[in-house]
Amino acid sequence: MKLYSRTLLFFVGTAVFQSILTIILVTGLVLKDNQREAEKELRFEADYSYNSYNTWVLSLWKDIFQIKNDPFIAESISHDGAAFESTIHQYLTDFMKSASLDAIVTKWHGSGNIHMIIGNNVRNPKMDMEPFSFTKNHPYIELRMIDGKVYLAAYFTLQTFKELDLILLKEINSDFYTHITNSDRSIVFLSSDIEEAKRKLKGIESIRSLLAHPDTSIPYKEVMGVTVGQSSYNLSIRLIGRLYVSSDMENLYLVLMVSNKPYERLLFRIREIVLYVSLLVGIFTIFLSVFFSNRITSSFHKLILAMQRIREGDFSVYVPVDSTKEVQQLIHGFNEMVTQLHNNKQTLDKYISEITFLKDYNEKIFHSLNTGILVINNDLSVEKVNSYFLEHFEFEKDTVLKFPVKDIQSPLLDNEVLDSITDITKNRKSRWTKIKRMNNRAFEIKLYPLSTMHYGDKGKCVMEIEDISPKIELEEKIMQAEKLSSLSLLSAGVSHEINNPLSSIMTNVQNLIEEERNEVKKESLVWIEQETKRIARIVRDLLDFSTTVSNGDERTEVNQCIRDIVKIIEYG
Repeated sequence: MKLYSRTLLFFVGTAVFQSILTIILVTGLVLKDNQREAEKELRFEADYSYNSYNTWVLSLWKDIFQIKNDPFIAESISHDGAAFESTIHQYLTDFMKSASLDAIVTKWHGSGNIHMIIGNNVRNPKMDMEPFSFTKNHPYIELRMIDGKVYLAAYFTLQTFKELDLILLKEINSDFYTHITNSDRSIVFLSSDIEEAKRKLKGIESIRSLLAHPDTSIPYKEVMGVTVGQSSYNLSIRLIGRLYVSSDMENLYLVLMVSNKPYERLLFRIREIVLYVSLLVGIFTIFLSVFFSNRITSSFHKLILAMQRIREGDFSVYVPVDSTKEVQQLIHGFNEMVTQLHNNKQTLDKYISEITFLKDYNEKIFHSLNTGILVINNDLSVEKVNSYFLEHFEFEKDTVLKFPVKDIQSPLLDNEVLDSITDITKNRKSRWTKIKRMNNRAFEIKLYPLSTMHYGDKGKCVMEIEDISPKIELEEKIMQAEKLSSLSLLSAGVSHEINNPLSSIMTNVQNLIEEERNEVKKESLVWIEQETKRIARIVRDLLDFSTTVSNGDERTEVNQCIRDIVKIIEYG
């Protein structure tokens, strides 16, 4: 890459790095600020929802005290019988409409009558009357599941008339969820009302898993950045009481979900602005880079032209100095460098000494290999041979080196090998491999071209002869072991498949022997039994022969053995 291109790339890279760093830092700061604001908003919404829920509970307490202290109730005490009951029911019907209650249950101690006054907003007027039983001697409010809906139930007895128990019911429905939130981005629901929450928000199964977590046993819990469907929410879970479901009780949680969409839109907008600003800065930086790079590299271009002329033999070249101080120093250094060329001879002598050392080092490695190696010239004569080849095949170096390879008397070097050597030296083959045997030994012969950086070495071939007899012997042993292992598995499988029907035959034959009264037939059955035992003995001997593992004492499930035996002899 030219200096001009490098300088330009440096300036552009600096601008890109600065832009990326700015985006990361700004985004990080905005994310932290958004997180703080989201936490404040979540706590505010959670407190607002919880206070709204308490307002519903407080309104129910107010209804209790209003009924107990109403003078109309005291005036109606003088009535008795059905007239009093009718008057109280009409009063409670009017009161339920004004107090926005969903139902009122009356229980008369004397007659045992239970009457339910149902409001117009109740979707299922046939409510189950079984859950309405007092458990305390004073007024109280509890959360109760009735017909699949959650109600606030207020229990109290009129102080002026001891024989009348009243239960006020207020359903926690969609109106509750609408008025309990302060923001249209908030979603509130009770944990027991999962089905309604599913209709409101897709992917509510993740909330179910959070509610099932042991940490939700604490009164209040916040979870930031919960992904539900394709959106992100901040979640608060607050324990508001115990929910009575028939005779069981379970924790009831008020779950609030606040959407993070405004914060995500703000973060996206800030990233977009920073990106546009970074692009403008990058474009401006490119223009400045072109200007300064051209100014800096012009002097270097002149210096490069001067070096080219020196390379061609013109040492009268002179580079004028008309640039900055740093470039002047560079040009003066170049002129001084030319006068120092004669000192390079000493350095070259040192390099030659190192090359000689490396050559001797490579020779030692070449002769230390445990593989016979021959280097063959393009005229098919041996140029180089290592010690392993001479010692292993009992040759003298003088009878191999510089001699044609075809004159080497060895069964391994037959016509096929010589023809392959010729093909490789003439670049007709890239490599060649063959396994040959000699004196009950196996040898792998490899031929490949000699690759060097010198043009004069082209057309040479390297022959590698390796004794692979131990490797082949090991492979044969492994193959034989695999065959024996396969035979063992096959014998075990065949023995298992034969023993199963033999056991059934043996059992049935023994049963027939016991039942048979004809001696002739009984003798035949005995003969069948003996032959069957003979087959079983042969199969057992085959299995013992094929296996190498001795079976020791093992623990056995006795009941399973008895069941297997019963299955076999159930015919008898």
